[in-house]
Amino acid sequence: MHGRVRGTQDYTLLVLRWLVLLGLAAPIVLPVGPAWPLAAPVEGPLALAVLAGAALYVLFLTIALVGGWAGSPPFAHVQTCGDLAVLLALLAAAPASAEPLVFAGLLAAAVVTGLRRFGAPATGGYAAAVLALGLLAQHAALVEPTALALALAPAAALLLTRLLAGPLPGEDLLDRRPPLRTDQAEALLGLAQRVQDRWEPHGLLAEVHRLLLRHTGAARAAIVLCAADGTAPRAYSFDAAGEAEVKAVAADSSADAPHVRALAGEVVCHEGRAAPLPTVEVVGRHGASSAVGAPLRSQGEVLGALVAYDKRGSAAFAEADVTFVRALAGLAGAALHSAQATARAAEHADLVPRGLLALLTLRRPEQREHAEQVARIAAALGEELGLDDAACRELHLAALLHDLGELGVPGDPFGQRQVFSAESYERIKEHPTLGARVLAEIGYPANVLAMVQQHHERWDGLGYPQRLEGGAIVLGARILAVADALDALTAERPYRAPRPVREALQEIVAHSGTQFDPAVVQALLALVARHGEQWVAAVPRREPAAVEPWRRRVDRR
Repeated sequence: MHGRVRGTQDYTLLVLRWLVLLGLAAPIVLPVGPAWPLAAPVEGPLALAVLAGAALYVLFLTIALVGGWAGSPPFAHVQTCGDLAVLLALLAAAPASAEPLVFAGLLAAAVVTGLRRFGAPATGGYAAAVLALGLLAQHAALVEPTALALALAPAAALLLTRLLAGPLPGEDLLDRRPPLRTDQAEALLGLAQRVQDRWEPHGLLAEVHRLLLRHTGAARAAIVLCAADGTAPRAYSFDAAGEAEVKAVAADSSADAPHVRALAGEVVCHEGRAAPLPTVEVVGRHGASSAVGAPLRSQGEVLGALVAYDKRGSAAFAEADVTFVRALAGLAGAALHSAQATARAAEHADLVPRGLLALLTLRRPEQREHAEQVARIAAALGEELGLDDAACRELHLAALLHDLGELGVPGDPFGQRQVFSAESYERIKEHPTLGARVLAEIGYPANVLAMVQQHHERWDGLGYPQRLEGGAIVLGARILAVADALDALTAERPYRAPRPVREALQEIVAHSGTQFDPAVVQALLALVARHGEQWVAAVPRREPAAVEPWRRRVDRR
C-alpha cells in the first residue's frame, strides 16, 4: 500500500512540474497578454537559461520515473534538491508579479520534503535551505512582521510536516523496488523450512543451484565456494539428475568478473554489456551477456557466491531477480555453514570410536575388519527391520565397539589356536560388561551401552552376562548377536578355518528361536535372498600385517 501511495505522489508531482514548465514556456509559444504573471522572464538570457534548465530537469525526472529508478532514497534527494534549485532560479529571474506563485511553490516543496521523512541531518539541511529561500523571497519587506513570518513559514511547514509524518519506518517506504514474485517467495520459504533438517552439503548445493536457475530464468548458474585451506575457490554446477561438475576457479579471472565481485562481498547485476562478461569455466568458456550474483555469507564471513548468467529470452535480470538471488544467498550461506559445522562435528565424534577401535586392533589385528563387517551387516538388518536413522546410527556405533571390553580381559585368550578352555571362556564372558562400563565413562547413550552389554545374550535366556530372555533383550543387541555370529562363522579364526556363507546361514537358522531372535534371522535371510551370498563378504579382508603384534614377538624370545 505504501508503494502505491508513493507512486501516486511521484506521478502527481511530475504532472505538476510539467504544468509549471508549460507555464514558463507559454510566453514563447502563445501570444499571451501582459496579465500573464510569468511573461517577463522569457525576455532575457537568464530567463531562457532558467527555462532550459527546468525543462532538462523535468525531462530527467520523467525518464527516471518511467525507467524504474523512482522511489529509491537517492531519487527522493534528487527531486528535493532539483525543486529547490528551480525555485531559486525562478526567484532570481521572475518578475515581482510572479513571486507569490514561486512562494506558493516553495511552501508546497517544503511540505512534500517533510512527507518524504528523511533522517534528522537531511531534514535539518533542507529546512535551512527552505528558510534561506523564504528569506530571499521576502527580502524587500523583511522589516514588516508579516513578511518575516512569511519568510519563516516554508521552513516551519517542512519541520511540522516531518514531525506529523512520524518516525522512520523499519523499511524505507521510499524504496519501492519490485517485490519478489510469488514463485520466488514460495521457493525461499520452502528452502527456509528445509534447512532446519539434516542436509549434507552436496544435496544442499544441488537444491540451491536448481532454485537459482528456475526462479531467475537464467540459462546457466554456478555456486562458487571458498576453500578452507586458502587454495583457489571451486565452482559447482549441477545437471538435471543432481550430478555435480566441479572445477577450480582460474586465478587470472578479471577483477570485473561477476563471481570475483560477488566473492568480494558485492551484489552484482550486469546487463547489456558490449563486451562479454567473464564466466567461471564450469558453466562454459564463452562469456555472458548478463549476470546477477550475490555473496554467500554467514556470521560475517564470505563462504562463496551464487552467480547466474544469461536470462532466457535475452531479457535483462529484473530487480526481483536480484532480490531473490540476494535472499537465496543469505539462506544458502546460513544452511551451508550449518551443514559444514554438522559435518565437522560428526567427523570429530567419529574420532573417538575409531580411536578406541584402533586400541583394540593393537591387541587383535583382525578386530578392525570384524567390527566393520558386523557394523555393516547390523546396519542393513536395522534398515530391514524398519529402524529409523537415529536408531541405525546408534546400532552402527555399538557394532563398531561391541568388543571393546576385550581390552580389559586379562591374559591372552584370543591368541589361542585351540578351542577356548573353560577358564579362558569365563574371562572372555566379562568383556560385554567391561565394554559397557568404558563407554558409560565416556558418556555414550544408554541404548548404545545396552546393546554392547547384551550382544551375547540369547533368545532362550541362556546367554551372558545377565541371562536375559526374548524381548527383554534390546532389539539392537539381538541384531548384533546375529551379525556377530555371521561374521564369526565366515571369517578365519586362530582355531578354525572360515565356513562358506551357505553353511553359516544354515547354522544361524538352526539356532533361530533358541540363540537368535527369529525375526532378525528372517530379516537376514531376506537380505541374502535379495543381494546374494556374496553380499555377506562384500568388504574384502585386509592382508595380514607384515609385522606380527608385539605380544607374539615377545613370546618368541
